[in-house]
Amino acid sequence: MKLEDLRSFFLKEEYQAEIEVETEVSPRQLVVLFGKDLYLRVTILEEEPLHFMQFFLLFPFQIKEEALFETARLILSVNASFDLASFGMIEGSRLLYYRNVHAFEKTCSQTVLKALVGSLTLLLETFMPSFEAVSQGTKTIEQLQSETKEAILAQEFEII
Repeated sequence: MKLEDLRSFFLKEEYQAEIEVETEVSPRQLVVLFGKDLYLRVTILEEEPLHFMQFFLLFPFQIKEEALFETARLILSVNASFDLASFGMIEGSRLLYYRNVHAFEKTCSQTVLKALVGSLTLLLETFMPSFEAVSQGTKTIEQLQSETKEAILAQEFEII
């Protein structure tokens, strides 16, 4: 699988996608507009017999200094609880990111690509608001847990 194939896939899925050439600081990569101020960077490393495709996405906000510990707690909690959750933090620059590496032989099927993109979309839609609130110091993990419990209880009463 080549970056050109991935670009075709993302264009077909109605994303804006362009290939960036290799520079001194970054490899040749596909850059996909994944949402407002969200750029998914996809690189491929070809090592026979396996190939590796990395998805990397920086969040469009910095973590406030006083929220670093609480944000780290949230990252650990989410990563431990969900498959394909690969969130991280660059502490020095106070940035949040998503990084996932997928191994495949020669090619990655359209079905697998759709599943990977769908999983990333779901993870971002589900957790980005929480990451932003905690990283900006407007909510704690305990507040998020309380809100989640209230929402679950409200759903249970609607079902009954």
